[in-house]
Amino acid sequence: MIAEIRLQSNNVESTATFWSAIFDVPAVQLADGRWRVAPAEGPAVVVRTATVAETISRYCDMTVRADGAAADRLRAAAFEVSLPGWPLSAVDINGTDATVFLVVKS
Repeated sequence: MIAEIRLQSNNVESTATFWSAIFDVPAVQLADGRWRVAPAEGPAVVVRTATVAETISRYCDMTVRADGAAADRLRAAAFEVSLPGWPLSAVDINGTDATVFLVVKS
């Protein structure tokens, strides 16, 4: 079982907001500049600022299970989200540039 996913971001606050919107839980800023988003189920997401732009986690596209309102929360937070249908996806453009495919919990 995966306990934690660590991401490198160009904009740690943006990426923390992105994952907070997906899981509908607040991001917590850690003492060393990292942010942690810990959903009730599944692994926590920990984000830190990349030291060099080339090291962002842009190649780690993921599929996550989220509630039906996740896409609306992402849009409200100004993130790009695909139109309803399959596959529903969102992009953390300012942070990791990763595509996250959303599977709605049933």
